[in-house]
Amino acid sequence: MQITRLTLLLLGFFFLTVSLMYLFVSKEILINFIVAFVSASIVILASFITYKNLVLRRLENEQAHFDDRDYLSKIEDPYNLDQELEASDVKEVIKKEKKLLKQNKRGIKAIFSDSVNAFSFERILAYVLLIGGFFYLLNKGYLNLKYYLLFLIFPTIIVLVYLLFEAKRK
Repeated sequence: MQITRLTLLLLGFFFLTVSLMYLFVSKEILINFIVAFVSASIVILASFITYKNLVLRRLENEQAHFDDRDYLSKIEDPYNLDQELEASDVKEVIKKEKKLLKQNKRGIKAIFSDSVNAFSFERILAYVLLIGGFFYLLNKGYLNLKYYLLFLIFPTIIVLVYLLFEAKRK
């Protein structure tokens, strides 16, 4: 749902800006905007989709753990040792925690599982599109690096503002 709203927001901004730029700026600047904005938006959306899939997969495998303590408790007692100290000796708790840390070491399988998400098909395709758009502009002689880099930032700013408003709304 949130990805759909974000996509609609990016598309709305894109069409509004292209319409205005078509009237007031040169063809070169307009083409730089289109290529930079679309490719950066696709990279951001692909990253969101990949992260969403990662979270859903971990929830299905029950690998995600939720801590229902309040923020202050997490700062004061990050390992949640206060409750255990009442029932047992400090040395026993330390031994228990060391044992848990040794058990929770990440193996090759876990590292590979996480790296698959970093190299997902969607993200690779998005970055290929970003690089391809850059080389297209370069080969056609339309590339104006100042405008291209400026327009690459627009989708990031839009997503950041959107996420800040969503966080305040909730």
